[in-house]
Amino acid sequence: SVGIYTNRHKAGPQNTVRMHTEFVYPTDDTVEMMRQAKLLLQQIYQADFSYIKTGVTLSGLVPKESVQPKTLFNQPTSNDGVLMRTIDAIQDTFGVQSISVGMEKRDSLWKPKQDFMSPAYTTSWKDILKIN
Repeated sequence: SVGIYTNRHKAGPQNTVRMHTEFVYPTDDTVEMMRQAKLLLQQIYQADFSYIKTGVTLSGLVPKESVQPKTLFNQPTSNDGVLMRTIDAIQDTFGVQSISVGMEKRDSLWKPKQDFMSPAYTTSWKDILKIN
């Protein structure tokens, strides 16, 4: 599912839309998932609105080994996951930020809003409460 949302707290035209699709064949290919998400987004996007948020939801996830083909014929031709295994191997060696699918500008001027972010008491030593 892909959803896009306008700011409901601002005056002006509002639009909240979600669209859902199912893969004909099960996949663990990030490139294919991104391709489908982009197609959905192109179908629901309207230039007349000022969107502030988008979301992608994956559901029905199951282990690869438990998938049974829906048809006996016309199975998808694939690269047997060579690209995804290569990306995983690079990330395992050099870290998850070393390579990603698609284009991402690393030194972008845009940063997420973190003005009101809660402290990470359970995951960051610097955020642990200190009691004197």
